[in-house]
Amino acid sequence: RNILANRLADLRKLDLIERENCLGDRRCYNYRITERGRKLMPVITALRQWEGWDGRLSELSTKEYTDQCS
Repeated sequence: RNILANRLADLRKLDLIERENCLGDRRCYNYRITERGRKLMPVITALRQWEGWDGRLSELSTKEYTDQCS
């Protein structure tokens, strides 16, 4: 397994993200942040502010990530 697959599996075990098959392609998955994952947003935001990172975390709470399999 690759690093990304391992990290996604770890996040799923912690119930921070959920995975579902894409419609029409069993090799492709959609990943969504769970309610438990959303509850961590204030902590992640505070850590990023402390670190001085100015990216946008708000997009993560609503964005759906798709693993495009080849």
